[in-house]
Amino acid sequence: FAKSEKYVAPTSGGIIKKFSMSPVFDETMGDWRSHGGTDFKADEGQEIKAVGNGRVSKVISDPGWGYIIEIDCGDFTARYCGLLQGTTVKTGDTVSEGDTVGTVGIIPCESAAESHIHLEIIKDGDRVDPENILGK
Repeated sequence: FAKSEKYVAPTSGGIIKKFSMSPVFDETMGDWRSHGGTDFKADEGQEIKAVGNGRVSKVISDPGWGYIIEIDCGDFTARYCGLLQGTTVKTGDTVSEGDTVGTVGIIPCESAAESHIHLEIIKDGDRVDPENILGK
């Protein structure tokens, strides 16, 4: 796949919780912890878009994060947490910026928050702020 020249948000919904490596209060878990991704408002069942061109490297189920898709975008991995089971893409699929990769489900470990998709960007093994990648 050709690397994207720019990256887009996974949904048109605004940000409801920003990335923070400093502890923030987690309403669901009732404690203080880092928030290694950005939460974008999205209604349950809403389609989620690829932030950029890439190859699906992982599709898994996690008891805390729900269904997760990871897409290798070349310079980083985009991890989408909280998708419905039976996602649109499968491991090995190639996607283009804006393609539908799945639909919003629930995130058990963030269930006290309004409906959303949790997006993490992993670069060189570390989580980085998605807002520093999107729009570039």
